[in-house]
Amino acid sequence: MKTLTLFFCILSLSSLAQNFQPFNENVPKRFVNANDPTDDDYFFYTDSTKVQGDSLIFRQYLISNYNKPAVEHPDCIGWGGNGIHTGDTSWLGRVLIMDTVSSTLTLNNEMSQQLFFDFGLPLGDSSLFYQNATDNFYIVYTSLQQETFFGQAGSTKTFVIRHYDNLSQPVSSNLHNFEIKLGEQLGLLQFINGNQFPTIEQGLTMRGQLNPTLGQYQMTYDEIYTWDVGDLIQYSTYESVQAGYPGTVNYQMMEITNRVETTDSVYIYFQSDFFNFSTGPTSSCPGFFSTNSPISFRKGENILEYPHNGLPYESFYFFEDSTTSCGGTARLSFSEEFSEYCDSCECMIAYDGFGDYKESRAYDAGRGWVSQSFNGYGPPNLVGFCSKSMNYSNIGGVECGTAHYLGLDELQLTIELHPNPASEQITVKSNSIPRSIYVHTLDGKLKQSVLNLDLESTLDIHGYASGIYIVTIETENASTSKRIIVQ
Repeated sequence: MKTLTLFFCILSLSSLAQNFQPFNENVPKRFVNANDPTDDDYFFYTDSTKVQGDSLIFRQYLISNYNKPAVEHPDCIGWGGNGIHTGDTSWLGRVLIMDTVSSTLTLNNEMSQQLFFDFGLPLGDSSLFYQNATDNFYIVYTSLQQETFFGQAGSTKTFVIRHYDNLSQPVSSNLHNFEIKLGEQLGLLQFINGNQFPTIEQGLTMRGQLNPTLGQYQMTYDEIYTWDVGDLIQYSTYESVQAGYPGTVNYQMMEITNRVETTDSVYIYFQSDFFNFSTGPTSSCPGFFSTNSPISFRKGENILEYPHNGLPYESFYFFEDSTTSCGGTARLSFSEEFSEYCDSCECMIAYDGFGDYKESRAYDAGRGWVSQSFNGYGPPNLVGFCSKSMNYSNIGGVECGTAHYLGLDELQLTIELHPNPASEQITVKSNSIPRSIYVHTLDGKLKQSVLNLDLESTLDIHGYASGIYIVTIETENASTSKRIIVQ
């Protein structure tokens, strides 16, 4: 893991003044169900923005669907036989049209019916925003007043939803009397789930935003890196020419030695020991396993700005929250795949991954960065499989996982064989007491195994055919091998 040094510019509210415009393309937002605080994956995040006259046309992200089967379409074929990710429209619909002069917002629901919100109404006036054969929904501009949201005071317009039947009689429903709030600088503060309306009447409240960062937009570095003096974290690493092949396994134990907090930043210092347990074919993973002291980050800075469960257009990232192995509930992970989104077939289409790679990362609240993998394809500088994961942590006295330890002698495990060449017997000497000694032929066949040995042991090789053999000693945590010639 590379040192997490984050640089960003904190934009002032005045520079992002929206003048009662519902959305700003540079200000991602996150909303939460007004009646369920755990239902909070409602983002405003645009994949692209187009200017057309006085209007801004926002193309919204898609929600990744992990349960929907692959679409039956010639393009929807998983790369390498993998499954296909599909996408559903976000809660705002795929396209939003915002008129910056009249301050109106237009979107379509999942039935392609139009919803039209007139936020430029005179105070006290009303406007029909949706109508069908049985229902009429209006917004009424009821008040303009100073309100404070996320510590920011400003003018706020309040619109109340009125639901009537086709005889103009009020209808008691979830959104009847629900308040839509529009801030002069912060834009929409309360709104509705437009894509599923009117099938589902769901009011939403803003949970947070970026640029500037207000509220809780997404997991922050403060949430994941609670590490302090005395905490222990150990990572295991594995690298090979391909996943599942023999490879090199290492462990890195980190002890936190200092935590320094300034007005706006955090620096976490540690000392580290790196342990090599076994050897084998390796891959091309330059710098992949490096973790440098200190780890540093800006207070309040989000790890990502893309939505959870987002399926970007012509990009390869997926995000999700899930329960952690240590019982936590705030987990953020994302991966890079070999595919692009196809609008016409509504799925991720495969493409040749030669010269590219797949990568995944995961973070846990309170434990930090917990895993990463890299699988390269094609050119030699990309071929190989690398993975690194947190196998043990003791953070604030709470342990999770199993730690691996080595003594100094085991770190420098050596083997001596004499005589070499030999014909009757050999003496095996090591600097750590072996748990076992194995003798194999060059083609991998086990010739002999001996258990419960000392620092110096004798092996009988009488009757061995002439040739080269591999002698391997193993301790509890390490192994090493050397060739012996039998005459």
